[in-house]
Amino acid sequence: MNLETKLPVRSLWIVKTGCVCAILSFNISTGFSQNWTEESEFAGIERDDAVGFSVGNTGFVGTGRDAGFQYTSDFYKFENDSWSQIPSILGDARQYCSSFSFSNQGCIVNGVNASDQVLNELQCFDPELNEWSYHSTFPGLPRLQSASFSIGEKGYCGSGRNDTLVFSDWYVYDPVRDTWNGISDFPDERYESVTFVINGIAYVGLGANLDGDFFNTFYRYSPLESSWFRIAEFPGLARTYSQGFNQDGKGFVCGGMDENGNILNECWEYDPSIDEWSQVDDFPKKMRGMSHFKLSGCNYFVTGLDESFNRIKSTYSSCTDEEIGDGFLIYPNPSIGKIAIVVESEFEETNLQIFNVLGKLVYQSSITFSYTLLDLSDFDVGVYILYFRNDKREIIKKLVLN
Repeated sequence: MNLETKLPVRSLWIVKTGCVCAILSFNISTGFSQNWTEESEFAGIERDDAVGFSVGNTGFVGTGRDAGFQYTSDFYKFENDSWSQIPSILGDARQYCSSFSFSNQGCIVNGVNASDQVLNELQCFDPELNEWSYHSTFPGLPRLQSASFSIGEKGYCGSGRNDTLVFSDWYVYDPVRDTWNGISDFPDERYESVTFVINGIAYVGLGANLDGDFFNTFYRYSPLESSWFRIAEFPGLARTYSQGFNQDGKGFVCGGMDENGNILNECWEYDPSIDEWSQVDDFPKKMRGMSHFKLSGCNYFVTGLDESFNRIKSTYSSCTDEEIGDGFLIYPNPSIGKIAIVVESEFEETNLQIFNVLGKLVYQSSITFSYTLLDLSDFDVGVYILYFRNDKREIIKKLVLN
């Protein structure tokens, strides 16, 4: 690596004309209009509490419990606006699993089988091989109704319950090494929480405990901070079995069941830039126990229980032209050394060069995934120029280390 390389002249001109003013660019929309569209009906039998995930341009939904109260093991994919069956999961049929996915596979973890055995196994589906395989076992006690999310190429799972205990422990899974590691415990014990991720930061809240207490508190988690921080309290009814998702740089919570057993269809929006919640358009049906996956700018919601506690196999979508500012997000900025870089999927496989204020190249690498952590703690305090370039575009960002 030649560290004597200078910042390109044209890029220096861009810096001097003021492009570095856009230090951090969260997308702040003017409002979310939920134009719900009913899609092709789910191909499997009606069920609730299935799990969903997406890999590339394909969504996947499976497991759960059907109208005959039988646990299921079958799985289906949604591709090109239609459903088709894929191989069933390995082992027992089950309900109340959690899921996360990566660029090349999707995984399910935990759950309960028809013998009321609580599970801690992890298995993942590879779309290219069209097969499931077992992976490193979840390290905490076996559980059901745990919460989960993905950030970059890591999966996170925690909380949940068994017959007598509710948990607060959380873990991160690395699919490359096939290993789990513990992270900070959640601030309290709860199950059936809801999650969403905005620009590489996770938000987890709601849920209940075995004493019948329902929560409306929410917390955020960043891999950079590796701690949970409380955010604004959820203003709607405390609930379980709700569904969370992100769109246009905001987080959303829809549906669920309140502490009186009422099934809900209200939706709430969280704006991280001002730490505020606001109510938005209702979901088309009162629903709980929906499964969810996201394809590009579209969120899909599949199966679940309606207000009469009937299992259905409807599929709804809500789409938007979603962007992360100019496609690249760096945070925190200013930083004391560790930063996260979030890029839209079309800008993956991007070359990164970092220059000091004298125009000298001090670091270069490639951005392979949508979420990348960099540790620049050894750099001197000061201002640096980050130069992103691939065959589609060039972007200049300013980073302050202090």
